[in-house]
Amino acid sequence: MVRAGNRPANIAAPDWTTSMTFMRSLPILATLLTAGAAMAADEALAAADPAVAERPNLLKNPGFEEVTARGGPAQWINKQHAGVRAYDFSVVDDPHRSGERSMMIRRLQKQVWGKTEQIVRVDPDLAGKTVEFEIWVRSEKVGAKGYMVRIGAFAGSALLDFVKSERFAGDGDWTRRTLQLKVPEYTSQLVVAMTLEDEGTIWMDDARLSIVAQP
Repeated sequence: MVRAGNRPANIAAPDWTTSMTFMRSLPILATLLTAGAAMAADEALAAADPAVAERPNLLKNPGFEEVTARGGPAQWINKQHAGVRAYDFSVVDDPHRSGERSMMIRRLQKQVWGKTEQIVRVDPDLAGKTVEFEIWVRSEKVGAKGYMVRIGAFAGSALLDFVKSERFAGDGDWTRRTLQLKVPEYTSQLVVAMTLEDEGTIWMDDARLSIVAQP
């Protein structure tokens, strides 16, 4: 996992994929659990970790079941670095881990990154608590630069802190990826994201952002 420095970085919008400087390496919090047969989202999560299943999910449309009029995932924002269309962002029926749909990102031509993210407004009393973002991912022919899981904490458009996972490449069945962040003071919104930074395809399902039980 990589974490930003403590100094806020003023940016025009909460796009924190490439504006990261003064970074330092920390132990990777990503955990891997391979899924078995598809089951209902809550049952699948409970089977993976019953304690996590009891936490309220702060995300909307976490299973990508709700679709906009244009066919995109409701509540999620799709972006790419620049230029002409280089990624296919689609809600698909197959494969899916639970429910009836999943979210797919496929690179169509060379580009720095493509990502899907959700912005979550938070109350001031979340400061000092730890949140966990988890998402199940399946991959196919993903290049060496891989895909990553991210969480960012913002005060308005000012980036306060962020964490990101290591890069995951190659082919993989449904795998649980998790990441944690201690929420800084003055945080008004959290942004969770999945980025694909090389060739290949990833599918996402059963996302969850929750508050970790305090000791």
